[in-house]
Amino acid sequence: MGDTKGGAFDIEGKIARAWLAEPLNPNNRPNSDVLAPWLNGLDITRHPRGMWIIDFGCMMGKHEASFYEAPFAHVLETVKPERERNRRAAYRNNWWRHVEPRPAIWTAWKSLYRDADGGQTSAICVA
Repeated sequence: MGDTKGGAFDIEGKIARAWLAEPLNPNNRPNSDVLAPWLNGLDITRHPRGMWIIDFGCMMGKHEASFYEAPFAHVLETVKPERERNRRAAYRNNWWRHVEPRPAIWTAWKSLYRDADGGQTSAICVA
């Protein structure tokens, strides 16, 4: 089983590209640290949807995540209200993170994505 996001962490490509074009955040880091193309089997075998996903990882604290201003604001507005109603304390308390992050899957995926991509988005850091 892959990563379980547990909220509206997915965004349209148009929004992701706008965020990727923004200047560096207050932490002097780009939004590409926390944005990645989001693919499923149909995106690969048929027509891609052009979706992206926000992922602050499984170790980044809320304060550090907040420096990624646009992605954090989106998650604050769309994910946090839903998570506040969740019965699981870990999901409520860590609302900016995916509910089941699976770090080993992401590490493997980064390698596969870069190899399969053919350099099309090699300038983008998949976080």
